[in-house]
Amino acid sequence: MSNDAPAIDTARREVLDWLRKDHRNPLFLQSHEDSEGSATHEEIADRFLGWVGPLGFTLEAVNDGNDGEPKWTGHWRFRENHLVGFKQPRYANSREDAALLACAALLENEWCRSRLS
Repeated sequence: MSNDAPAIDTARREVLDWLRKDHRNPLFLQSHEDSEGSATHEEIADRFLGWVGPLGFTLEAVNDGNDGEPKWTGHWRFRENHLVGFKQPRYANSREDAALLACAALLENEWCRSRLS
């Protein structure tokens, strides 16, 4: 496990809690509660993007490192505009983990969260 594991675990819980609200999908990945790994993280992020995309949010995964030492992060846009003043999520070693961290970062931003209702 990487030293980013606590941040990724927290992000997974936060995004799953949001996705499992009664009016969304309360049973989403219930059988995979303790699952880790990029496949589950990708599925969680994809589901989240399915909800926020129609509201105007798009996520771009960016590798600021290289193939040998990847440094993935997610950059958010709202209606094609970069989010100014938005606290960008931390870097991750995989694209899937970076997407999950970015989803959690969006939920932590009050302005963004107010547009998700």
